Amino acid sequence: MSSERSTAIPCREIVVIEDDLFIQQAIRDMVTEANFAEIVTVLERATPAIAHIQTRDCDLVLVDLGLPDMSG
Repeated sequence: MSSERSTAIPCREIVVIEDDLFIQQAIRDMVTEANFAEIVTVLERATPAIAHIQTRDCDLVLVDLGLPDMSG
């Protein structure tokens, strides 16, 4: 059994819905460093995020529970 990690990227797109800039950047950095997704889309409000998700084939959505325009 090989101990090498797979180079395949697990997700095509991750959407992060978060209004705190520090947390946005932290999540983006972690996902990028781990080579976990090709695309990391960050949105600050729920309403545009819902519109984005409805038109895309997202693999993972991370949602802040306390957004300004809607509860996560």
